[in-house]
Amino acid sequence: MNLLLAAMLPGLQAAGFLLLASLWLIGRTPAEATLRPFTLLSDGTSLALALLLFVQVQAGLGPTGELLVGEWFEMHGHPYRAWLVVDTLSTTMVLLTTTLIATVRLFALRYLHKDAGFFRFFLLTQLYALGSLTVFLAGSLDLLLAGWELVGLTSVLLIAFFHQRPAPVRNALRVFASYRFADIALLLAVALVLHQGGEARWSELDRLPADEGALALLLPCLLVLAACGKSSVGPFFGWLPRALEGPTPSTAVFYGAISVHAGVYLLIRSAAAIAASPAATALLFLLGLGSALAATWIGRAQTDVKSALAYATLAQLGLMFVEVSLGLTTLATLHIVGHACWRTAEFLRAPSALRDFDEWRNALGVAAAHAAQASAAASRRAYAPALFQLNYDACVDRFLIAPLGRLARALAWLDGYLARGSARARLGGPP
Repeated sequence: MNLLLAAMLPGLQAAGFLLLASLWLIGRTPAEATLRPFTLLSDGTSLALALLLFVQVQAGLGPTGELLVGEWFEMHGHPYRAWLVVDTLSTTMVLLTTTLIATVRLFALRYLHKDAGFFRFFLLTQLYALGSLTVFLAGSLDLLLAGWELVGLTSVLLIAFFHQRPAPVRNALRVFASYRFADIALLLAVALVLHQGGEARWSELDRLPADEGALALLLPCLLVLAACGKSSVGPFFGWLPRALEGPTPSTAVFYGAISVHAGVYLLIRSAAAIAASPAATALLFLLGLGSALAATWIGRAQTDVKSALAYATLAQLGLMFVEVSLGLTTLATLHIVGHACWRTAEFLRAPSALRDFDEWRNALGVAAAHAAQASAAASRRAYAPALFQLNYDACVDRFLIAPLGRLARALAWLDGYLARGSARARLGGPP
């Protein structure tokens, strides 16, 4: 029963996405009046299934742990089996995901009313729901990678939702580049596990670092790096504030609730593997603590509500990383649930809060604003670096993007030079 429910949850989202995508491809985009009951029915059914699965697991009914669905595909004689994991952690995350997605989509039915991208938003969130449920129910690292990529793809597309303006597209490309760097680490981790053990199940992953060798150090560090990219922690610190260009509902569900916590979920799942490596544990602790302190510092200088919420989210994510590094995985799970619910409410409330603040300021005057400016001037040495986000983007542009750009141009020139030389050689001319 548990396996059936677990398989039905992503299956329902996949069926809904395929139906909507088929209508879009044949040019029969449904109207808002048609899409509204479809969304309510899909989200209501998913929420009921997730709640039933959670109750079943908590009551001890049905099988739990890693459950085999069947063979996924086969390559070079090696079968890749699809495993789902059904336990307290996965069912908690699934129930949280379905609840918050249903809440945000219900909010979006009114918030995006008559918007030109109304159907596109619900099509992308349907795909996002499929990816996030796959991440949390995946019983192996390779299946998690499939859902991980779906979540990343929909994140980027929703950041660039208002593609008529250059800023959303530019910021989406920046986030996409950050994702690519981190996803390479996750892909290498999957390749290492498959090469070493034949399967990438969580139970196999926990046993691998017990062996001596480079795998014991490299694999946990790769997992930490992948989690940093998805949660905008450590070297990927700067992309989260850039991700707020999308609609408020997508901001709430992606960057306040579900997507940013996927990295923490990966760390909790692989906590035993990370704990077996002192270097990876120390790296996780330092990156989390550094990100929490920097985000708190920068967040105090933000002048708009969404950026302030983004840095507040980063500070909490850094603390979750610290909790996992200390072995407090249960506390980290509770932290995810509480933070996701609270931050979703804050992001959804943000537009109304701005209006309320303007009315309050018009009624009471600007004395509070002058006091804030005086306070900032008194501590300008700390305020100025925070106002410019510690020059993080400038450092990335100068020391990472610019060298990569020069390398790309040099390789393009070399490729053209070799191609021209090969063409002259074939034509019998001088090299």
